[in-house]
Amino acid sequence: MDKRIVLTAACVVLTACAGLPSVDAGMSLQDLQAKGGKRLAATELQQSIAGALVSGRTPNGRAFLDWAVDADGTVIGTISNQHGAFQQTGKWHVAEDGKFCYAVSGSGSPESGGNFNACQEWYRLGADLYAADGTYAMKRDVIRR
Repeated sequence: MDKRIVLTAACVVLTACAGLPSVDAGMSLQDLQAKGGKRLAATELQQSIAGALVSGRTPNGRAFLDWAVDADGTVIGTISNQHGAFQQTGKWHVAEDGKFCYAVSGSGSPESGGNFNACQEWYRLGADLYAADGTYAMKRDVIRR
């Protein structure tokens, strides 16, 4: 095969990939804390996410969560999985113990975007925010609107 074709193809792939967002596959909560991750207090979490766009990605880079977390306590967005992307609406709040709690619903069964209710601890590591479910933490992109 002509080396110029291979080199050109490699340049095209690298150029296309350069525009992709960085993907953080997450880490164990223990590793996050060992690296200096600090749990957010209720007021800091409230200030960080109220009125923001919050998103998360799978380890392979596929978006699975895209929510507008409005200051009035509403959530509007999508949850995606192997079955597709599904509209979600609901409510959120920060509990007294500092956890981000939400109750959202959409169409379909839980496997295809149905109802989700949970509370998560959030951590800061440098400029990054992580939502922890049990013993695992996933990076969340938080964009102020």
